[in-house]
Parts: sequence; C-alpha cells; structure tokens
Amino acid sequence: MRFVLLEFGEELVRLLDNDNELRMLEIILQEKTSKAEHFKNLADLQKEKLLQIEAKNLKPAAKLEKRIKREMDKVANYARRSKKAHSSGSHASAKRYFGKETECRDKVVDLKQALSKLMCENKYFKCCYLDAAADFALAQSEFKEAENNFVSLRTAIETEKKRILDEKLATLAQVGISPEYVDNFKTVTDGDSINFFYGGKDGRPDGIDHNHLSMDVKTGKITYHRLPGSKHGPWNFVRDSNIDSYFSSLAVSVLMRNQPRRGCKVVKNMQGDEISIKWKVRYELKLEVEITDVFVFDPIGLPNEYLYMSFHETGSVLEKQWRPTFSAKNKIKSPAS
Repeated sequence: MRFVLLEFGEELVRLLDNDNELRMLEIILQEKTSKAEHFKNLADLQKEKLLQIEAKNLKPAAKLEKRIKREMDKVANYARRSKKAHSSGSHASAKRYFGKETECRDKVVDLKQALSKLMCENKYFKCCYLDAAADFALAQSEFKEAENNFVSLRTAIETEKKRILDEKLATLAQVGISPEYVDNFKTVTDGDSINFFYGGKDGRPDGIDHNHLSMDVKTGKITYHRLPGSKHGPWNFVRDSNIDSYFSSLAVSVLMRNQPRRGCKVVKNMQGDEISIKWKVRYELKLEVEITDVFVFDPIGLPNEYLYMSFHETGSVLEKQWRPTFSAKNKIKSPAS
C-alpha cells in the first residue's frame, strides 16, 4: 500500500489562526448581542411609555373633541342669531349674540390648544419609540451579520477539524498506531523517512515515555519502533524477517565448515553489498565445552547493529541477539588485530 505523506503542521497553524479569528468573532458577536439587547429593552420601554401615554390621554382627548364640537355648534348658533338680529334691526341683540359667539370661539381655541398638547405628547413618545425601534432594528441587523460570520467560520473550522481528524486516524491506522493517540502525536519528516512521535506524558507527543515510529515513505515499511519506557538505540529498528533468517544462515555456515578457531569472511548479498562474518572459538570453564561466537555485520544495510550468535560445540544455538555497533562494550575487533 502506498503511503501518503501527511504534514499537519501548516493545517494546524491555519486552524489555530481560524480559532483566534473565531474567538474575535465571538467577542464581536457578544458585543452585538449586548447592543441589540440594550436597544430592544429601550424600544420595549419606549413602547410601554407610548401605550401608557396614549391610554392616559385617550379619554381626555375624546372629551376635548366633544367640547370643541359643542362650542363650535354654539359658535354657529350664535352667529346665525347675531345675523338674524342685525337683519331685523335689533342691534343690541346682535351685539350680545356676537359677544357670545366670540366667547365660544375663544373657548374653542383654548380647547384645541389643550387637545394639541395631548396629541403632541402622544406624538413625542411615538417618535421616541420609533427611534428606539430603528436603533434596535439596526443593532439586530448587525447582530445577525455577526452571528452569520461566527456560525459560518465555526462550521468551516468544525468541517476542517473533522477532515484533519479523519486523515490523522487514517494515517495512524496505516502505520498501526492506536487511534487513542490521535490527539497526542506529531510527524517529523527526515529525508525519505517520516517519524511519528506519540503517547508522551503531559499531552506532549515527544514528552517523557513517548513512542517513536519511523516509516520509509517510498516503501511504506516501518523501519524503527521504540515503545514507551524502552531505551533509545538500534535494537528498536524493525528488520525484515528474511534478513534475520539470512544472517542466521550465514552464522550457521561458519560451523558447517572446517574453519580455524578465529577468523573473518566477507560475502556479498544480492545487492552487491559486502557482509562480514567474524567468529572465534572460546572454552567455557563453567560448562567445560567449546563455544563459538559468530558476528555478522552489514555496514551498508544495517549500519547501527549486528547479529550475534553463540553455538554449543554440538551445534545448538545458545544465544542469538541483535546488538548495537556503536557500543564500545560490544565492539568486536578484527581477528587480524
């Protein structure tokens, strides 16, 4: 299966930037919400005042309108009487009726002013309500815009996070890492290899007791896997089982021939790389037997480790292990030296 190299660094940085922007939009949304609520309360308050004023002025305005109508009727009646008296030559009566007419007209003016005052009061509170309602409508519009921006970005972030999560889970499944580490792993590219650090303490992928897995990008094969708590070193390299069998057969071939007690032989593998086989025979006092130690080196294919095997004089394998080549304790000198 072809391994798809996934780098999450840039995506996570982009998500972090989006999260920061989302927090800013959330702050703006909260401000717009508070502003809209403030103007809504003002609009509701002005509407309540308007209804109270209209209710308070309703009956007085109706009474004033009735009184105005009565006085206007009186004006018309006195005007007719004054005109009739003047026509009949009763100037005194005409003058008296004209005075009554003028008196009623003055009352109409006063009543109309009182009614206008009530209407102006109603109009004033209605204008206050309409202004507050307009402010609320504008604040509500700003709130809706801020809400749409916030929801839109949040949805985009959630979609992006889900996509990255799915890619992470697919990547972990591809290299055989448990999905429980999906929020605690990172990848570092090194040449043709990609390194996975995961499972470290305190939520740090490369923290204390972390795991380390390396994969060859070209082949998709795991080349190194260090489990938590184990030491760093070449023994964590993942070897092909065929290599193990091949090296073991080279070690056994030393015992199949009449070899000197100490020596070195160089063979070439299928790739043409040289593999060194070194051996030496020693006498084990405790067992009172001869033991042959065999060391197989592949400096090109496996530069960090070598295969060590020890054989009983009967040919049985006593020990077999891979050892690091860089360890001074395990370094084997050439038989010629």
